[in-house]
Amino acid sequence: MTTISLDTHLKRSEQFITASVDDALVMMSLDRGAYYGLDDIGSQIWERLEEPATPAVLCDEFAARFEVERAQCEADVLAFLQELVDEGMVEIEREDVS
Repeated sequence: MTTISLDTHLKRSEQFITASVDDALVMMSLDRGAYYGLDDIGSQIWERLEEPATPAVLCDEFAARFEVERAQCEADVLAFLQELVDEGMVEIEREDVS
């Protein structure tokens, strides 16, 4: 398992079919035949990852849009994205090395 950081460049996997249902996004893995559901915030993150981005950039955008402390945003976004990476829903494009 690869652990992501705030500087990991991520992109969404092309192996999923998606459909919007109310404020949620329902997804199906073509490889696994498994279904997943994302809530409103998860759906926004998924949509944003149409173009590669880092968790730091996502947190910049979400902390400005929602009333959330930066540290809490980073913790929540990193945990969520780590789950997506572990499930193969999001792929690591590259890892910046400082």
